[in-house]
Amino acid sequence: MSAESKAIGEAVAESIVAKRLAEMEKAGAKLPRLIKELAAIAFSDIADYVDVSDDGSLTAIPTASIKPAKRKAIKKIKEHTRITESADGEKIWKDSRIEYELYDKLSAITTLLKLRNDFPAEKQEITGTINHTHELSPELSEMVDAVLANGVLSLAAKPKNGNGKNVGKK
Repeated sequence: MSAESKAIGEAVAESIVAKRLAEMEKAGAKLPRLIKELAAIAFSDIADYVDVSDDGSLTAIPTASIKPAKRKAIKKIKEHTRITESADGEKIWKDSRIEYELYDKLSAITTLLKLRNDFPAEKQEITGTINHTHELSPELSEMVDAVLANGVLSLAAKPKNGNGKNVGKK
């Protein structure tokens, strides 16, 4: 890829990101607001939504009593109701159960850590070509040429290391 093509590609990418950020800002998705939303999820506590009595029974706290900042962590509320009647028709029982599901705390915490740059970088694959040239000494250059020409390295042409000993197998 030429330098000019690369520069054009980067300019297009920056333009797309700038337009998306502008659209998000226009819709009210500014960074401080996003962080508050994530924090509401990350620091949510089930005790804000249900009350556990001494006998272990649960009572749902009415949503009107839950602060708006705490309600942001609620993903969904389900009510399960079962009505049963006695065999003689004299009694009717109503069994109601409310189920709260909160947004994933770990996901919100991970996102907050990434925003703070406190999270390890994700693995990214980078591909490309690296061209490197290294000038060989005349002795090594001769040896490389000999190996390329003959496929064999002459033992007599072995270079010596700093201790005066031949390099390679004994």
